[in-house]
Amino acid sequence: MPSVSAKSMAEMMSLPGYAQMSILASQKYPKKAPNAFRVPYYSPATAAFRAAYRAEDAHIVLMDALAKAATKKLQHQRDNLERVIRAFDASPQSERRLNSIRVPRIDASVGAVLLRASPDLEGQDSKGSRKVIYFHCGSLKFDAEAAKRLLEISHWIYEQNEIDLDPAAFEMLDVSAGVLHRVKTIRPTTIKNMKSTSKLIEQLWEGL
Repeated sequence: MPSVSAKSMAEMMSLPGYAQMSILASQKYPKKAPNAFRVPYYSPATAAFRAAYRAEDAHIVLMDALAKAATKKLQHQRDNLERVIRAFDASPQSERRLNSIRVPRIDASVGAVLLRASPDLEGQDSKGSRKVIYFHCGSLKFDAEAAKRLLEISHWIYEQNEIDLDPAAFEMLDVSAGVLHRVKTIRPTTIKNMKSTSKLIEQLWEGL
């Protein structure tokens, strides 16, 4: 069964065919190089962000993560981890506190395609409001329209699981750019295009 993340779906929806195939290949063969390095590459940083949201002193947590990142074997990984950890530390997000943090597994079927929400964390703010948060750790700024689609698609997946959350509960933090993406409403056109793209994925998947 084809299986793609909400983030990959959001990116695919506005890309030309050759770029869509590249994303699909990374989803179908996640353990093949270079795909095998993508998730673990920034995992020390995302783990540090989750810990910082829980901590009384986020700066201490982040500096400890920075010291651990400096022990990584690859120079480019050390540099990139330092970049995003320092960016998070300098942002208003480092002053934010969340509790009950977890990394959920939630998905929904769109035709023959399994669509995974795959957020980086769920948590609750001081008012008890539930938050679903994604991080973008890449050095290039994440496309704002793709970020909106990601949040809309994620909301749809939660909705299919009978989890009723306000669209504003979903966020995507572009760490290096210092941009926090949110949506107020879910556009029907996004969901319609998502379903159309799912049909295309069904057709392309076996040929990869």
